[in-house]
Amino acid sequence: MYKDKILDIIHFGYPLREGEQFFSFDPQALNEPFSYKHLKKTLLSECEKLLDGKQEVILPLSGGLDSRLILSLLLELLPAKNIHAFNYGTDGQLDFDIPPIIANKTGINFEQVNYKNISISPDQIINQHYSIDTAPTHNLVGFHVTKEASIQALRKLAVDPSMDVWSGFLGDRVFSGMWSDSNLNLESACDQFSSSYANNARSIFPSGYNPANKLFSLYKSKARIDQITWSEQLELEQRQSRVRASLQVLNNDYKFLFEQPSILTSLFNAPSDLRKNSKLQKTFCLKYYSEIFKLPVTSNFGYPLRKYSFQEKLDRYQRLAYSKIDSRFNTHLEPFKRIKMTSQRLKGLINGYDQVLEEGYRKAQIKLRELDMKISNEELERMKKNRSKSEMIASLGYFI
Repeated sequence: MYKDKILDIIHFGYPLREGEQFFSFDPQALNEPFSYKHLKKTLLSECEKLLDGKQEVILPLSGGLDSRLILSLLLELLPAKNIHAFNYGTDGQLDFDIPPIIANKTGINFEQVNYKNISISPDQIINQHYSIDTAPTHNLVGFHVTKEASIQALRKLAVDPSMDVWSGFLGDRVFSGMWSDSNLNLESACDQFSSSYANNARSIFPSGYNPANKLFSLYKSKARIDQITWSEQLELEQRQSRVRASLQVLNNDYKFLFEQPSILTSLFNAPSDLRKNSKLQKTFCLKYYSEIFKLPVTSNFGYPLRKYSFQEKLDRYQRLAYSKIDSRFNTHLEPFKRIKMTSQRLKGLINGYDQVLEEGYRKAQIKLRELDMKISNEELERMKKNRSKSEMIASLGYFI
């Protein structure tokens, strides 16, 4: 059983389990006609409920759409000075460079933490005595980087450390239909899901390990939730339930607006063609909060959400083409400033990061040999080039 969980972590990034349904739908609102006006009313209503009379909040703010939409809604209900936002990263990252622009535009309280001011050590992780079954995430290295950055940010903000933290978790998933193929049966959805999130460390796996079959065995006796497809159900119950836990790095109460039943229902009532390529989210944001969303957006390669000029269209297509080539052939052709935080880059920024990784690799290789598994030096070197894969392998060494 333990070995199976290790194999799942290497393949998916977490062990498979019976699906955790952290979400639900509003039965009274099912099949209601969709409208942007009703969606806005629902979002603001749920914001008020989650605030529950509180007048100040903490908001991790990226350069993307989800946290910015949360901010836009909160600004309708709270004074800007009562919203305390932060982020972390390094100069040149769009997700680090864009949030100060948003903060200056809106007047919110904002602080940043640069990676070079963060320190972590192997003992910080070892002393937590994480087990595979109880750990909040199976990327312990990334979790501790985020935790240290968030703690520093709260100190810089100088606010009540017990304030609620608002998260844009799930926004990109429920606003778009990126995995809502309604034509897939359970078996095909399991195949698609397994291949989509595979870490491709093929030489590590024994011949009897079949992640798609294992996933199918967990769900073959379960009923599909009526409002969503099998693909969406697997995504929400397997991957997103783990993402949700990994975001809660502080001891504060976290508020996840986009998982509220009435909001989920309203979004899933939207026509399927709207929930493709974030069309619904982008249209909604520009319709009601155009001033904030005409600022640069990370997912748009730093361009605002607006019609592109001819030159910008050419530039964007070139960037997308180079990005796909880079992803497919592991090259570095992208001729634009969009710094990717690889494990090698973080080694030069975060104090102690390289020691944490190397100690994790060493412990992980010992643990895998004890389980009659082995990562070749070539395989390990290949995985080290990718931040999430390198942190995941290193984290295996820190589980008790």
